Amino acid sequence: MSVILPHLLNEGVSVVGLCTKTVAESRLARLKAWLSNMLGRTLGIGRETFVCRDPFAGLASPQAVAKKHGIRVFASKDLKSPSFRETLKDLNIDLVLVAGFHRKIPEGVYGLARRYAINLHPSLLPRHRGGTPSRWVVRAGENETGISAHALEADFDTGSLYCQMSIPLDGRRDCWGDVENKLLQDMPGFALDIIRAAEQETLNDAVAQDESMASYEPSMRGAEQQIDWNASAVEINRLCRSIRPKSGGLTAFGNTRLCLWETEPEDGNCADVAAGTITAVGQKCGIRIACGLGTTLIVHSFLQFGRPIPAVRVAQKLGLKPGDRLQVKAWK
Repeated sequence: MSVILPHLLNEGVSVVGLCTKTVAESRLARLKAWLSNMLGRTLGIGRETFVCRDPFAGLASPQAVAKKHGIRVFASKDLKSPSFRETLKDLNIDLVLVAGFHRKIPEGVYGLARRYAINLHPSLLPRHRGGTPSRWVVRAGENETGISAHALEADFDTGSLYCQMSIPLDGRRDCWGDVENKLLQDMPGFALDIIRAAEQETLNDAVAQDESMASYEPSMRGAEQQIDWNASAVEINRLCRSIRPKSGGLTAFGNTRLCLWETEPEDGNCADVAAGTITAVGQKCGIRIACGLGTTLIVHSFLQFGRPIPAVRVAQKLGLKPGDRLQVKAWK
């Protein structure tokens, strides 16, 4: 909503209210992340040392945009309160538009819209339902994503589709941040088109999603970021790209945790080498690691304390050499 709201206001759309996290909640979350990161950097431990940059970090907060334009802001934590619903009734809302919302919205709230209640989901539904679809699009190596406008329902991302917009990707190179940037470029215009169509009564009739094509992935957290060296080099490379630029794929050597940053898959004859075994270390070749299906992953750099470090420097510091083996599962 950070990029959508300013665009709608610039185009003269009447916005009567914004429901989002309170300023206090947002500041507290940022403070916790900052303190955790500083603690990890100071002590040299924890996944917090493997944080680089969030692709959403530079966006203006929706609260700030709303305040600047005199738009009433409602706290998302009050969604289920009777007073919140009574206030919405008094506003006589024509359309509820949702984008990137962090809570399940009760029917008693979105049902108050006199004409439409629409969610904008950043994937081509019914594929990639869930909270982090762009990351899973990268992990799947897909060359296309998109935006889906669908009717709000009790369950996440299941409502009938009004329309969709396709966005091309480079499934071999794009990382999560690249996908998000492409979505952010197209989302404001798509949202405006939906609103104009609703105003002019030209919005397509909603069509039920094809459940036989549906997929749902959980939000990508620590467990999904860990590298399984039994997977192919292509799969592991996708995993690393699905977390960048915020972090990378996680592994470990002994008690030392490592975050892979820049990686490259390579076909190779490693069928007789245990997965996770380092096969070469050098200035030109980086670190080569045996993966599943006889493939090899080249690691050009690791992420340490928010900065990419050449793989050879890390290898020298840790004493990594051919024959050493990285852990299949890094930590819980």
